Amino acid sequence: MYLVDANKGRIRKKVKVKCDGMASPTWSPDGSRICVSANFGGQTDLILVDVETGDFERLTYDPADQLNPRFFPDGKRIAFTYYPELTIPVPTQLNAATRETLTEMDFLAFNNVRENLSLDIFELEIDTGVMRPLVQTPGDDDSPAIFDDGRKMIFTSDVSGINNLYIADLEKGAHYRITDALSGLFTPDVVESKNRLTFTAFIDGGYDIFISDDLHRLVQQRYADGPAVAGLGTPGKRDVQGSSLAAQGMASTDIPLSAVLGRASIKKPDLTRTGEDENGDDDSGDEIFSVTAADSATIYDVTAVVPDVGDDPESNVLALGATSELDGKKKNPGIPGMGTTGGPSEPETRGGKVSKYKLKLAPDFVGSGGVYFATGYGFGLANTIALSDILGNHRMVLAFNIQRDIADSDILTSYYYLKRRINYGIGLFQFRNYLNSRVSSIGESFRNYRLFAERNYGMFGLVSIPLSTFNRLDFELQAFMSERQFFDKVEEDPVTGQLFYTESRRSTRRLIEPSVSYVHDASFYDMFGPIEGSRWSISISRGIGIDETGVSRTTGYLDYRKYKRVFYRNSIAFRIAFAGSEGKDPRTFFLGGPATLRGYDYLAFEGSRMALANIEYRFPLVDALILGFPGRWGIGNVGAKLFYDVGATWDKNELNPLRSDRNGLVFRDLLADFGFGVHFYLGYFLLNFQLAWQTDMREVYASHFTFYMGPTF
Repeated sequence: MYLVDANKGRIRKKVKVKCDGMASPTWSPDGSRICVSANFGGQTDLILVDVETGDFERLTYDPADQLNPRFFPDGKRIAFTYYPELTIPVPTQLNAATRETLTEMDFLAFNNVRENLSLDIFELEIDTGVMRPLVQTPGDDDSPAIFDDGRKMIFTSDVSGINNLYIADLEKGAHYRITDALSGLFTPDVVESKNRLTFTAFIDGGYDIFISDDLHRLVQQRYADGPAVAGLGTPGKRDVQGSSLAAQGMASTDIPLSAVLGRASIKKPDLTRTGEDENGDDDSGDEIFSVTAADSATIYDVTAVVPDVGDDPESNVLALGATSELDGKKKNPGIPGMGTTGGPSEPETRGGKVSKYKLKLAPDFVGSGGVYFATGYGFGLANTIALSDILGNHRMVLAFNIQRDIADSDILTSYYYLKRRINYGIGLFQFRNYLNSRVSSIGESFRNYRLFAERNYGMFGLVSIPLSTFNRLDFELQAFMSERQFFDKVEEDPVTGQLFYTESRRSTRRLIEPSVSYVHDASFYDMFGPIEGSRWSISISRGIGIDETGVSRTTGYLDYRKYKRVFYRNSIAFRIAFAGSEGKDPRTFFLGGPATLRGYDYLAFEGSRMALANIEYRFPLVDALILGFPGRWGIGNVGAKLFYDVGATWDKNELNPLRSDRNGLVFRDLLADFGFGVHFYLGYFLLNFQLAWQTDMREVYASHFTFYMGPTF
């Protein structure tokens, strides 16, 4: 929490509070304490912070939310917005008193979640902790502000269908509406010494701040209960011209809705009009206001004017965005439902200055990396930092793992320009890897696992063109050098046990590969992965071999995925993929392992061509499993799947998918498996366990178990 000098804009003090987040701070009347709505592990409560010492006291501790606190003038009570707990209370301890409740509780019942709950306004006695309701309407009541020595309160409510300002008489237990804005008013506050009311309003597609220095007259206005939009079942509606509506403080039906979104001017009523209207009613005593929209709204001081329509405050009407002549000066228009603007004692005040937007990057994410020590390398420093501007138009990512020297370090920096419809990105990188693998970073394969080190450094670029909500066209370029060291002999020191690797050869390859991709994604996810819709992409890339070290190839790839819910929480997922590479240095594709052919070893099959198909039936297995020993614990949301995989890898002209014998057709080069799996979250990690059996369509062979962390395809 920061305390700021409002005049100089300087931070005077920083108060550290051990919580997950804070909002809506409010000063106590004596200025010694601040009440704030704080979050502790997803639970929102009120705390009281001592400004001098930084110590805080937790005023509430329950599953309900306490928001937007405001002190009463005596400093002994706090008004706040109260939102009750959404779910029925579940005992957290298993004992004799709660055993029967837990035993009979149906965790799958729909009525466990309460419906039609709304925000209300409560008060809290600080010394005793007693809470009492102040305002409870069928709508959302929010943002209390206390004045008149604690006897009255201004707040917002949408009980009429639109957020407007209300006054509550706390001594009489009554409340009434004082504004009739169709665009919504929010977050009111009062300064009684200046007779001032402030609030925000939704105007012209944005939120603006408004000030009224006529608080006392404004709180005398009263609008009838009912919808804030004319014609929506307003009680007492008498004719289409809105004469009865005007007397109730409601907008008449001939007022254009555009008038409420900007400035409005008001035309004086025609006092010479008399007689009966088309319904036979005498309207000679009604004042009919004609409202027309003018230019856009801005921030002004707002002075409320109550039209003279009678002595009864129930019938007071506030003209929509009126302009008037006061003391010979033209005043500024306000917002709909808040009356005319200006006043004889103060000049026009615009309240804010529009300045040209300046680019300033600030951290969005700073990783949990730091200093470490590794045998053979010594000390290192690693972290990831993501930055962006406030509009999200510019983004940067910096990731690094600095150790020993630059050649042995990992460094990545990237920049994305997202201001326009077309997105651009560029990045520079260097990665140092020590591998025991059958494949290198440029896509070449080795017959056996090899020990080698790579130093890859270069750049990448991206141009992404959105064609529709679900389709885009991507142009990418990667260009880098790959310096490799291969080690063939490993010797162990018989005394120290230290391993020595003998370098057999070095090589350098250069990859310059532009690509173009068409991407479609119209899928809907649950917590484990996609369950409805489709995703697919098709891409082609060309490796440009400038010299002997350059990689020369053409590669194509197609991946299509379809998801369909068959009934509640059960779905079928299907994937088919094809890939091929041609040229002097064709890329190698691999199959086998937990994400492709689950009945075979990881990367068991390779070739310059690849085909794969997977089909899964996904369903919930366990919603909640509560165990009683040792202690009360359990797991929940365990999903399961039944699957079938088939695929093959091959080189040019080498595929023979089937063979025939006297018993019929069986797979030859095609590989297949079937099995089942379960998946669930352990903290932030999605764990997948799968057991599969190999098959050739006729017989079932060895089983194979796989495990991985991550979502389903």
